[in-house]
Amino acid sequence: MKILIVTSTALPNIGGVEVCIYNIMRCLLAKGYQVKIFTFRKHWIYTQQLGGELISYALGTLFLVNLHSYLGRWYLERQLVSIQRKENFDLWHVFFAYPFGFGVSRIIKKLKIPAVLSCRGEDIQKCSEIGYGVRLNPKIDKLIKESVKSYSLLTSLTQSVTDEYRNLGISDDKIIEIPNGVDLKLFERKTDYVQIRKKFGIPLGKKLILSVGRNHPKKGFKYLVQALVLLRKVHGDDFICLIVGKGTSELQKLAQRIGVGDFVMTKEAIKPDLVGRREMFFPSMDLIALYKSSDLFVLPSLIETFGIVNLEAMAAGLPIITTDAPGCRDVVTDGYNGLIVKPGKPDELAEKIAIVLKNRELACRLARNAFYTSKQYDWDIITKKYLDTYKKILRE
Repeated sequence: MKILIVTSTALPNIGGVEVCIYNIMRCLLAKGYQVKIFTFRKHWIYTQQLGGELISYALGTLFLVNLHSYLGRWYLERQLVSIQRKENFDLWHVFFAYPFGFGVSRIIKKLKIPAVLSCRGEDIQKCSEIGYGVRLNPKIDKLIKESVKSYSLLTSLTQSVTDEYRNLGISDDKIIEIPNGVDLKLFERKTDYVQIRKKFGIPLGKKLILSVGRNHPKKGFKYLVQALVLLRKVHGDDFICLIVGKGTSELQKLAQRIGVGDFVMTKEAIKPDLVGRREMFFPSMDLIALYKSSDLFVLPSLIETFGIVNLEAMAAGLPIITTDAPGCRDVVTDGYNGLIVKPGKPDELAEKIAIVLKNRELACRLARNAFYTSKQYDWDIITKKYLDTYKKILRE
């Protein structure tokens, strides 16, 4: 089996989709399959380290597709027709409905290539309150609705994504749910609680509330910071909230303004060292150590396709508080492996945080169930589902 992965992003960018692509390639290459990735040239060194091969799209391709959809699609098609004739791939796996999902849709029909489409984030979901999602643009929404029907199968991270596919007119027999995964072996390593807290300047005697993600409106971090004002009133001052991710330092301004500056710490994204490594670890060992040194994990998102950080917190054995938002509610079950609040409600968030911090029996039960839940998401299990999906399509 010879597979082409088509994507506008890959390592060293780090997010759910990049980690997924890495693990799919790792799995396929380990089993002796041929796999190449069609993406931007800056990603070549990490693909080579993995033992794969990168085929770079021409400079300006992504820009042109976004600027002028049909001209960009023609430009992309010219490149892919040449590549397919040379390489004769058995199957294409395309990530994102737009721009590449749209750009590739016509050529897979013309060349009769079996193809899988995986939508992630703003290419499939939309939230008008925060201006999130390319489908808020009626023109792009129409292009996506037309193009997704060209694919043999669409993978869905969660029930929320499946519902979006149905809204686009995709029948259930063309949808398969395959969630994100986590490398459970990495979380088995012991963590020196004292050492990691000293390394990041976290007081030893305080409860640590952890949240992870880039500072984007959809993450709802401002509601977590606001919740800390109320938390101080009902719980006291024996806590620190650490928010890790790109751009999170901006949250310090809000924290200072509303009087909780001393209770909020931020840390820019903790990225793993990828250069020169054949085996790469996601998340980084330092971030795993922070998970395992925390008392509680909170993800206050307004919308997610999955929310991989919830899963990482589960693997670390943490009790979780998240929202009844798409993606979050698909992974966390209220009262079993976490607690769920309404999105954008600092008062509810503060109340639930206080309950978990005070009730050790509840915290331990939620943490234990969260850890058990994570076992069904090991990357070895998830990548096998992708491989089985490829085989199913080729048989048909």
